[in-house]
Order: sequence, then C-alpha cells, then structure tokens
Amino acid sequence: MTTGENFLDWVQTHERAWGQEHYPGRPALQAIMDAPCVTFWRPLDKVDKHLRYKIRLYQRQADIEHDLLRILLRSHLDAPREKIARIFINREQYQIRSVRISLQKVDPGAV
Repeated sequence: MTTGENFLDWVQTHERAWGQEHYPGRPALQAIMDAPCVTFWRPLDKVDKHLRYKIRLYQRQADIEHDLLRILLRSHLDAPREKIARIFINREQYQIRSVRISLQKVDPGAV
C-alpha cells in the first residue's frame, strides 16, 4: 500500500483496499470522517498480501495512549497482531514521542 501522508489519502487508500469487505469493528466512512482520533494498524502476520491497514476510532488522544499502553503491558500474555502505522488527531498526523515507565523498589512491609 502506498499512500500520501495526509489523512484523506490514508482514508481513501483504506476504502479502496477494503471495498465492500469487512473486518471486525470496521467503521463506516462517515464515522471515520467524524472521528476526532483515527489510527491505522498494519497486520504483523503478513497473511494479508495486499497489506490492507485497519482503522480504529477514538474519542480522545488519551484513549489512543491507553490502548497502546495496554498492548505494551499485555504483550507477554497476548502477542500483538498489529503494529500502529499512523495516528491522526483532528486530521493532523501525530507520532509516538516517548514511552516512560518508572520502576520503584517494593517495600517488603507494604506487600
């Protein structure tokens, strides 16, 4: 899949690639256009030889961050099947800037 870097290019490419086919949770075009936060996900298994990206919609940036953190923290239980390819918030492209995990020694008396 080759596409430009703007939101509408990604949406058009998604719609052309999938056509009338559906995947679980595939949003309608109007929902994609109305969503404040849209992410595109690439399958890791490469079974999809056309490399069709899937879309997830979010109401807030914090919801995207929560989803990414959940994937990171649960990867030892459920291996990720997708990788995030693009993030758009209000139709502007964003990228993951940092991930911060802070560790603290456990106080044996507090457990």
